[in-house]
Amino acid sequence: MLPGMRRTYGSDAEKIYIAAILFYIYGVWSYSLYTSSWLCLRYPDVLSETDECRLQAAGVQRTASMISYAMEKNLGQKLPEAMAYCSMICLIETKGDRSCIFVPEPVLEISDRFRITWKEELWEVKR
Repeated sequence: MLPGMRRTYGSDAEKIYIAAILFYIYGVWSYSLYTSSWLCLRYPDVLSETDECRLQAAGVQRTASMISYAMEKNLGQKLPEAMAYCSMICLIETKGDRSCIFVPEPVLEISDRFRITWKEELWEVKR
C-alpha cells in the first residue's frame, strides 16, 4: 500500500487502494470487476458490493494518480507493454476455487525486478 494511506483514509485505506488499482488499470472500478480480477485472490474479501457507493471517489482517483506516477517512474517506456501483458493474466474458477493460472513471462520478469511475488497461500502461478 502507498505510504500515508492508513493515516489519510483510516479503515477504508485498503479498499481505496484496491479500487484505485482497478481504476488505474481499467479506468473504472466496481465490485464485479474486483471479483473477476486477480486482486480478489491477492486481497480476498476486501471490497463488497456496498463499497461502490460508500468509498470516496476522490480518494480512489487520487490514489490511482499516485499509482500511475509510480508505474511511470519505475517502468518508463516499458509501461505500455507491461500494461498490455497484465491484461493477459488469467483467473479461473473451478469447483468454487479460484486460481491464477497464467502470468505472461514479461510480467514475471518485471515482478522479479521489483520483488513482487505471485505465490500466495491461496493461489500459485504456474510458469
